[in-house]
Amino acid sequence: MQQMMSKDVIFVQPNDVSPAAFFEGLLEVHIKTKREYYVMNKLSVLTLSALAVSVSSAFAKPPEHSQAQPLLDNQKQIESAAPQRYIIKFKNNGNAVQKMGNRGRSELAISRANNMVKKAGGKVKLSMRHNLAVAAELTEKQKKRLEKNPNIEYVEVDQKRRFMAQDVPYGIGQVQADLVDDSVAAASAGGKKICVIDSGLELPHEDMGTRGGTINGTNDSGTGNWYDAGGPHGTHVAGTIAALDNGLGVRGVIGSNPNLHIVKVFNSSGWGYSSSLVSAIETCANNGADVVNMSLGGGGSSQTEANAMQDLYNQGVLLVAAAGNDGSSYSETDPMSYPASYNAVVSVAAVDSSKNLASFSQKNSQVEIAGPGVNVLSTYPEGTGQQGNYGTMSGTSMASPHVAGVAALVWSHHPSCSAQEIRSVLNTTAQDLGAAGRDVKFGYGLAQTKDAVDYIDANGCSGDGDPDPEPPVGNELVNGETVSNLSATTGDSLYYTLDVPAGATDLSFSINGGSGDADLYVRFGSEPTQSSYDCRPYQSGNTETCTISNVQAGTYYVMVNAYSSFSGVNLTGSFTESDDGGEGGSASASDLSGSANEWTHYYVDIPAGMSSLDVTMSGGNGDADLYVRQGSQPTESNYECRPYRSGNNETCNIDSPAEDRWYISLKGYTNYSGVDLLVEWE
Repeated sequence: MQQMMSKDVIFVQPNDVSPAAFFEGLLEVHIKTKREYYVMNKLSVLTLSALAVSVSSAFAKPPEHSQAQPLLDNQKQIESAAPQRYIIKFKNNGNAVQKMGNRGRSELAISRANNMVKKAGGKVKLSMRHNLAVAAELTEKQKKRLEKNPNIEYVEVDQKRRFMAQDVPYGIGQVQADLVDDSVAAASAGGKKICVIDSGLELPHEDMGTRGGTINGTNDSGTGNWYDAGGPHGTHVAGTIAALDNGLGVRGVIGSNPNLHIVKVFNSSGWGYSSSLVSAIETCANNGADVVNMSLGGGGSSQTEANAMQDLYNQGVLLVAAAGNDGSSYSETDPMSYPASYNAVVSVAAVDSSKNLASFSQKNSQVEIAGPGVNVLSTYPEGTGQQGNYGTMSGTSMASPHVAGVAALVWSHHPSCSAQEIRSVLNTTAQDLGAAGRDVKFGYGLAQTKDAVDYIDANGCSGDGDPDPEPPVGNELVNGETVSNLSATTGDSLYYTLDVPAGATDLSFSINGGSGDADLYVRFGSEPTQSSYDCRPYQSGNTETCTISNVQAGTYYVMVNAYSSFSGVNLTGSFTESDDGGEGGSASASDLSGSANEWTHYYVDIPAGMSSLDVTMSGGNGDADLYVRQGSQPTESNYECRPYRSGNNETCNIDSPAEDRWYISLKGYTNYSGVDLLVEWE
């Protein structure tokens, strides 16, 4: 599968093959990649079309136009123009067609059948020797003539078979995911990021986002590539969350291509250690995850695991896990499963399509909410499912990603809410099942997306009836002036704003002095929360500073939160106004070379007031890839610009670059040499 992760994909249609034959016949398909040709023989129409869709969605850098839609459109045009096609079934007796005895005799029989159709004026399209039948294009008159032939058993329409339409699994409607706009949760819209800790995600897949695009990942030691599935489990789970709403296969809770990070923790035997899970959740946090799904578990708690989960939850990450599959119909309660049963984790039970508790779903006091988990249809590694690239699974492992997806979708509608507030709202708005209130089977009930979004619209994140709290009037900071003697009680917050002009530099906010413990939060454009901010030093005591490197013109919002009651605290916001900015400049490097997968890093210091930063790579041999990033060295998943083109001619254009150190890096896609690099700013 890895060898197909090339940069350019071209379908080559042989010159002597008509468009109709391209879809209907059996032919050789050439996929021309940047490095080599792959040849796949004798693909039928459905296989070819599915392959085109799969390949077009497989690459981190897809072609400008999807392969799927032109193929579908072309197929429709061919169908509408095609003559009526019929299947003619011949009788297995009589003199005109020999009885089938061996291969030679059956071929003779079908040959005579073909001649019979041709004599009637028909055009034979396909011979089915074992069925003693042929497919042919006939006019109505030719059809009636053949129907009168005593050697023909019947003539029937050769029915068209098309791509299967997208199937919306029952769970999507059951959790109301289809009743809200999921575009706000797309990666392109800045939606909440979901981390899936599992057995990996098979990529490319026709119904998932792209590796290196909206989907990235990390390998745990010894588990292999995160994009090579160790069985179908992880691919099924990821699809439940994020299968694309693209008209193919299925759709997930968020069908708009959200940000996913995949952490592969299971070994080839299908298990991993709790220490690996601790490392995995830390990896999720380090990669910016807002929601973590853990469709996994086991008996026995771990203090280390519990502490790690609690710490992450306190930092604003929402953790969701499967309640466990060892439920017993002979007992009122079942043992705890971990990590689901830690207080910091949302434990998810499983229900079926009728909202009945799944027989396997574990029942205990830590069960918090329920999701669809019986016969759930989702993505499979390509070609391995009951329906090709799709298949059904049952388990609380299937329920958990429904809830994780709902949490991310609701949170994306209301990004100013905290993880704790989203968790509380999901429980408050869950559809109560079983005994009234929270119970050991369903927790608070079945997760409901629209009800949760509507609840926050009406009542705010905290449910106090103020959905969009604004900073108190009159709390505007003045550049360089200190506001003194601030105080607040535990859990309360003070709010301020500072208007920053264009071209300003050296922006910082600081608190100091007094007693107790105040925490400083800063965010551009909207009020920060404990989970959404641009800067949060989060130190003990009251001495904290936020230094903003990428200064933007507009309003910065400041929150001073009482971790514990504080008094006598001072707050200052300051910046240096522009003096029309620095001077433009340029830098260059020539005859650069490197090996495949080798990084070479450079940097330039860009002054304030620049309107553009242009980086151009050109010339030489081989293939190097250009990366540009502000403030730190780029990686394959973190950059401001990565053209990712074939060859060495790539350009990055950055508008209004911030005053900062900008890193320009080259990574060898293959060995390269003789490359020139030019950096200009003005």
